[in-house]
Amino acid sequence: MKILLAMNLPYFGDPGFNNGATKANRYLLEGLAASGHRVIAVVPTLEAAKSRLNEVEYLTGLAAQGVTVSKTGSLYTYLLNGVEVHAVGEMAGLRPHLSEQIVQFAPDWVLVSCEDWAQGLLELALKSCPGRVVYLCLSPTYLPFGPQAFVPNDFTTELLGQTAAIVAGSRFIERYIRQWSGLEAAMFYWPSYEPGPFPRFGRFDGGFVTMINPCDVKGIDIFLDLARHFSQIDFAVVPTWGTTAEDRAALAQLPNVHLLKAVENIDEIFERTRILLMPTLFPEGVGLTTVEAMLRGIPVLASDVGALPEMKLGVDFLLPVQPIEQFSDDFDPNLIPKPVVPEQDSGPWLVALERLLTDRAFYEELSETSRTRALEFVGSLSVEPFERLLENLEAQAAAVPVASALGEQQVLEELGELSPEQQELLLLWMSQQEVDSPGEDSSTNGAEPPLVSWKRTALKSALVEIWEALLPGRRVTLESDFFALGGNAVLLEELLERVARQVGQPVSPDALPSGRLTIADLAEAISHQTSLLGTMLNHRKSEQLQSQEQPLLVHLRPTGERPPLFFAAPLGGTFASTVVIGLLDLARQLPPGQPFYGLQAPALATGDEQQAEFSYLATRLEAIVEASVRQIQAVQPAGPYYLGGFCSGGLLAMEIAQSLRRQNQAVANVVLLDPLLPETPAPSADEARQDWEAASLAWFAGRDLGESGWDVAELYRLLSALPEPERWPYLCAKVKAAALVPADTTPAELEWLWQAKRTNEQIVARLVGNYPPRFYTGPVTILVSEQMGRTNSDALLDELRHFLRGPLQVQAIQGDHGTLFLPQYLQALADSIYNSLSFPTSNRSWTSNSSPT
Repeated sequence: MKILLAMNLPYFGDPGFNNGATKANRYLLEGLAASGHRVIAVVPTLEAAKSRLNEVEYLTGLAAQGVTVSKTGSLYTYLLNGVEVHAVGEMAGLRPHLSEQIVQFAPDWVLVSCEDWAQGLLELALKSCPGRVVYLCLSPTYLPFGPQAFVPNDFTTELLGQTAAIVAGSRFIERYIRQWSGLEAAMFYWPSYEPGPFPRFGRFDGGFVTMINPCDVKGIDIFLDLARHFSQIDFAVVPTWGTTAEDRAALAQLPNVHLLKAVENIDEIFERTRILLMPTLFPEGVGLTTVEAMLRGIPVLASDVGALPEMKLGVDFLLPVQPIEQFSDDFDPNLIPKPVVPEQDSGPWLVALERLLTDRAFYEELSETSRTRALEFVGSLSVEPFERLLENLEAQAAAVPVASALGEQQVLEELGELSPEQQELLLLWMSQQEVDSPGEDSSTNGAEPPLVSWKRTALKSALVEIWEALLPGRRVTLESDFFALGGNAVLLEELLERVARQVGQPVSPDALPSGRLTIADLAEAISHQTSLLGTMLNHRKSEQLQSQEQPLLVHLRPTGERPPLFFAAPLGGTFASTVVIGLLDLARQLPPGQPFYGLQAPALATGDEQQAEFSYLATRLEAIVEASVRQIQAVQPAGPYYLGGFCSGGLLAMEIAQSLRRQNQAVANVVLLDPLLPETPAPSADEARQDWEAASLAWFAGRDLGESGWDVAELYRLLSALPEPERWPYLCAKVKAAALVPADTTPAELEWLWQAKRTNEQIVARLVGNYPPRFYTGPVTILVSEQMGRTNSDALLDELRHFLRGPLQVQAIQGDHGTLFLPQYLQALADSIYNSLSFPTSNRSWTSNSSPT
């Protein structure tokens, strides 16, 4: 048979990162290969899976095992004990490569290992090979149901029901699956141990009392109690995937505790060990280390939870613990949910350990019994039960054609003549749709500068409403003179306050013409301030970028009969595509009666990173959340709340929801619109920097400076062919010829503008990157653009599903990340957002606590 394993963990290389499932799956595949089956494993590399090892260390470790690695792009392939391993260097590329291998390899069976929070690999395998997928489960933690599940999810539970079979690695897991899902699982103990012979290491009068992976879930508190009590005995720990800096600090306080390095050959640990402690508080799915120690004659003290009673093989010393039954919504530094650890009684452990330390005859008897039982157990294991399972399934399965398309890979084909390297560079920068701007608004007689986009229609409509409220009974047109209608200096000050509150853009009186003021004048001043061109011209005049304080909550449409929607713009804050003013159009496309408030982070970009970081809000997302909640509750004191966010604004919306729920306020729904930019592999080699810069410049000129209609891919080709010193003069001449910037713009000014934008992006990236993620258990709707659907967004959605534990809907929408707010997509976008809110039936009209007047 041809068998393909898909696993979300590395296959080989970092014993401090890999868990028991890695080893179990590896030995299972090697056994199948030794039986004559052709076997391929599709896995991430250590670096892609965020291991402690980098690429060089990864390759060095493989070379030390005599493994020859072939590298193509970010894909590493090698043959290890008969198994062909495909290690993908980018998590975003794991699912596309799995799709490709399913097509090329045409496996008889696809095995999917459970270590995947979102079960994204399982979902893909079921779509590609219906009826040919077997699910391998060695841990209840990754299952989407039951009390041990980190991420309960009805959708992924349904996926498990679509598999041809579920294979459990212990009777505990088999019972757990049946009890909490109603699904049946085949069970057999996998041949997860090396072939032997196994040396005898257990000795009464030498070696450490050892614990592997000291952390909360493994019972570090019991270990610490034992080490304190037996202060004259040498203890040892082997920190691995669960050990935090806090754990290390607690261990360092005890002089009799020694740290051992995790190694691939576990005999290097066991030859220094006389007793193994496994005081696990969270049910082990299998507990391979128990049998591994017993094979060497090392007595094991293990907790009486999970599969450990099975793995002790009837040998003495199963000890009681108070198991962990609850996890918080917070994560430790290893991105593992923090458990709520019950207080433990170490008394039975102290008694058991003291007897093994003081009674030689008893120790030696237990050592011999442990070794004998373990050798008998391991000697009975083989891959034959698994082969019989697949053969029986084969007899039952109808012939099901394997998928013939690559899915996510099709986007690369659409880029035509570009090389693979250029494709990687441009996926992040290139929108697949060219969108022409509509014609000029005839009411302005084409007087506005070219950088004022189509958004001016909604902006001017909003300004007309503000003027009419301020000047009741007056007929206001786009060319009406504010002062001729009765305006004065006092009313002008109030006008600008309302503009800041309801449009989100403060305007200085100095930016307005003197003597006469029209809607068109005010709209032009606002558009100038929020455009890249305005940014550059302000810099030319040595003005501080966004010198006026930005309002945090903008009353874009403050009245209506329904509860308001609070919607967060991206966290960037100062450019045309990333400020609340860009949400005006969305607010006006929603059905009448829907209040809509825009949230924006304070301005982050100033062109001077150090100066920008003086802002408290620019460096602490928590502070933005706190300020946002205060302003939201000033408008709506109590729930249910409806929240949303675009791009990085989705993170702000989620954290506001977390804050409100901690106040016991109901959050009815959070709508995430393309919640993060599509993930795309970036070039890793230093020599790719210039090409990366060329791609960035092409996008900057072809998109950020306005809807030029330029072919970004062609502009990239032109720029990448030029030496770096010639790029800015060429680009400057091109954008001046297109009237995108003033005729006297210099290359240095254009470069400054580009750097200012990059600084803004870097600050936002750091702000978001430093914020710890948390589980969220409320309802969430994710609206996914076509661009995300084409650019390996499955990895991103998998990551989001990991943190979203409540009801979740994912809906595809038209348009790309950069074009969602253009006219041809806006109404459909507004409908999708509105329909996802799921308002309760109510005759109550919504009344805001704050009035726009």
